Amino acid sequence: MAKFTDVTQEYIDKAKPGNGSVTCGKGYNLKTHKDEIAVAMWLNTLFGGSVMLLAENTQHYGMKTPDFLWNGATWELKGIASDKFRTIDKRIKKACEQIRENMMWDKRGGIMLDFTGNALPMERIKKYVIKSAETRMRGMTDVIIRKGAEYVILRIKRE
Repeated sequence: MAKFTDVTQEYIDKAKPGNGSVTCGKGYNLKTHKDEIAVAMWLNTLFGGSVMLLAENTQHYGMKTPDFLWNGATWELKGIASDKFRTIDKRIKKACEQIRENMMWDKRGGIMLDFTGNALPMERIKKYVIKSAETRMRGMTDVIIRKGAEYVILRIKRE
């Protein structure tokens, strides 16, 4: 069973907008990762902190690396255009797989779901994310749900 808490205010209270930097890891391809770069800039502008964009490579067991490190924790970005639960669930499953290895060691990490341009209302999106968390997430995961200028941050704990 998963429990969730809205921690948006906690992030806002700890924010230091614009502090830190956005950097790219060795071998990062700036041309093919415009969405990730835009999100890294958004995170730094809104919350601050050091964001390092990670080059794509294969980790253990053929898994791809997460998209970035934000204040030392791995984060995976998934853009979601579909309004279908099954597609959203698959994207969340993939994101969980990409951050899972790091989370096993330090219990940190997160997922950013970008629904910008998606027709679903934020309340429905939150219900879908929580429903998916019931089976996909392990331990504690922070999930930033963004839809244009609107965002919410959920801390999901799965026992």
